[in-house]
Parts: sequence; structure tokens; C-alpha cells
Amino acid sequence: MNTSRSLKNDVIVWALIMCCAATIAFVLLRRDSQRRFGAVSYGAFPAFDSKTASGDVFNAHGLKSHVWAVLRVKAAGSQAILKQIYDVQHMTVSGKRYMNVLTFGADPQVLAIPVNRFHYKMLDISPAVDQAFIQAGAKKDGQVLLLDQSSVIRGVYDLTSPDDFRSFRQDVSRLL
Repeated sequence: MNTSRSLKNDVIVWALIMCCAATIAFVLLRRDSQRRFGAVSYGAFPAFDSKTASGDVFNAHGLKSHVWAVLRVKAAGSQAILKQIYDVQHMTVSGKRYMNVLTFGADPQVLAIPVNRFHYKMLDISPAVDQAFIQAGAKKDGQVLLLDQSSVIRGVYDLTSPDDFRSFRQDVSRLL
């Protein structure tokens, strides 16, 4: 009789522990989704091989261990967005930690911008990378993906919006 009661108590305690663990896991996974900053909903940036504007080959392996602002350029007018990214880049530099910039697209105006030493310009965009932008919700030019040191997409930002620009700056600082 005593072991039956002990078994019931053990089952109840374990059920409560599992419910608490599931609740905590759900809260931790979704806590930043309201601000569109988190690792759950966007996934990892896909593998790619692409040529840079200088003719070098750059691939997804180069993304590891650094924070990246990644943007896709299809039309003119992206210089203002690059200037904003450069401003954030300069504000967040701290010692050996800095944000890199990766631009996909062959817009001649973007290619004419002087290359920052942490800016890589890709001449083309692979279908997998284009799909990553679409799945993350970055459907128009000027939207930036923020990648963490593990190449996980942490957020999508429309830098033409002052609120998104402020969030982008804060989230870059968090990752660095």
C-alpha cells in the first residue's frame, strides 16, 4: 500500500516537473519573437558559393564566428541603407569584435561604393540564399538579415523604418 502511494506521488511530481520544463522551454523559445529577434523562427543561413566583386570566391564557411548584416540588392537606392549599416558598424566596434556586411546583387551603384574592409560584395545570389530571404520575410530591397556567430538568422529589419533601425542597432550590440 505504501509503495503504491509513493509511486503515485512520484508520477505527480514528475508530471509537474515536465509541465514546468515545457513551459519554460516555450517561453524561452518565443520570448524574443515579439521583437523579431530570436533564433527559432528564421533558421540557419544556407550554404552558398559566390564570387565577390574583387573576383574572390566566398562561401558560407566564411560566415562562422562573426556577426553579419546581410542584404540583397536588386535595384538602385541601396546606398542610404549601406550608409546606415556602416554607421551601426562604426558604433558597435569594440576591440576585436565587429559586424561584417555581406551584400548580394550586382547593382552597379553598390559595386561603386568604396569597400569597407568588413564588407563583402557578392555579384550573384544563389537560389538557396534568395529563398532564405523570402522565408525570413525579407521580400523587398533594403531589408537586412542579422546573422549571429553560428550563421543563424536572428532578425529581419527594414532599415527605412526608424523603429527597425533602432532595433537593429540594439540587436547588433547584443550579439557583439
